[in-house]
Amino acid sequence: MNNFEKQLKDKFIETQRKEWKRRVRSDITHRKGKPLLTSTMIREMKSYTNPLEQLIIIITKCFPWLLDELANLTDIRHQSHTEYKMQEITLIRLLALCCGIQSVAEITTKLNRNEFIQNINKILGTDLKKFPCDDTISNVINTISIKELERLQSKMIKRLIESKTLDKFRLFNDSFYVVIDGTGLFSTRIDLGKGCIYKVHNKGSDEEYTEYHYYVLEAKIVCGDYVFSFASEFVENENMNTEKEKQDCELKASYRLLQKIREVFPKLPITIGADALYVKKTFMDTCKEHKMDYILRYKDTVMSTINEEFIRIEKNVICNYEYVNDLGFGSGTKASESTTNIIKYTSIKENADKNKTESPVDMAVTADSTEFIYITSLKITKSNHEEIVLFGRRRWRIENQGFKEQKSRILNIEHCYTFDNNGTKAHYYFIQFAHTLLTLLYYGSTIIKKLKETKVEVVNLLYQALIREQNLNLENTIQIRFD
Repeated sequence: MNNFEKQLKDKFIETQRKEWKRRVRSDITHRKGKPLLTSTMIREMKSYTNPLEQLIIIITKCFPWLLDELANLTDIRHQSHTEYKMQEITLIRLLALCCGIQSVAEITTKLNRNEFIQNINKILGTDLKKFPCDDTISNVINTISIKELERLQSKMIKRLIESKTLDKFRLFNDSFYVVIDGTGLFSTRIDLGKGCIYKVHNKGSDEEYTEYHYYVLEAKIVCGDYVFSFASEFVENENMNTEKEKQDCELKASYRLLQKIREVFPKLPITIGADALYVKKTFMDTCKEHKMDYILRYKDTVMSTINEEFIRIEKNVICNYEYVNDLGFGSGTKASESTTNIIKYTSIKENADKNKTESPVDMAVTADSTEFIYITSLKITKSNHEEIVLFGRRRWRIENQGFKEQKSRILNIEHCYTFDNNGTKAHYYFIQFAHTLLTLLYYGSTIIKKLKETKVEVVNLLYQALIREQNLNLENTIQIRFD
């Protein structure tokens, strides 16, 4: 195809895109006051919507410094022997994760194409001629400074907060709800070094073996049905000198994580959400020390004195809610006694047996109830008791929308990318960056949402766009709007 034919083709595509936009504006019908797209319009939209263009616009508009930050990552390679720039390698790694390519070996297999190289050159304005091999990519990722990636993670979430994109998801006390939880990355019988967590199985028997783990404590900001990576802290035996010393654990890492969050966000109002593991006086005191509120899931198997006092004392009752403020717990002395607020919500599920009769009077109704108990530093009132329970139950978002999505076949945090300690952490941070970008693309982009495609289908469309020659118009704007 010569230049003249290419210009005609580009002009035709642009004309068709403008015609589609005009039809969308003029042909939209309305049902109950909401715009309704016909199946024909959705089919045409899929033909002319470029998810790669949408993703790059999100990067350049939402995080205009991101590509420069990737370029400025510390490069410890000898510059006289380097053929590929840090910006090129790190962007390739990030785009590979965004289109569902997990292992480093797959990057070379699936993306080593002339069309992909040309797309990288269009995005970065570079003149890349060849594609880096998987060893080159892996060696660079393994040596990236984790401190610099932490700073980049904080900068991305700061940008979303400062842009007011997440303001609608604040609590009644104007704070952001940040949920913390831990997850394992991968385990192996290969010794991963002194820093990793280990567990001895069948100790003292002939079948004794040691399993080594990488484990991370993650803080995610909950925004309705979506979560974004807020901060990360790895659970590791960094300072262990003997086997008799206690290993690092999720609870110990939580104190470091809270301190890290407050250092990065010194004035941001934050409410911490967590499960019953964190119902400890030291943890609640640490939240208070860092001027953070908390909503913690409570079970009577931990700190039973709280439950005993809650049963004994007179409670405020509103429908299915029971709560008490300033409930004392501790050793009983005034010096060591603390107070907290506790609320219990009983969820009743009614199942009607409609097979017996159509008459509501004769309808058999059975009720199954589930109790949810939370302790919180927030003062419980008639106006906020429902919201406290609502946000307490949203703690599951870190499991469903956070770790579950990242453990899926799109972003597989449990995949063993490398046995290197620094490299494992670096890959984890790149997965968090990719998850943030994909969340903005899938849930925030008004155009992508109208396609009504699954996450896997959007990721596949993104991959197909990466390996085709693209006429990217990065001057377009994008509207990020969460429901």
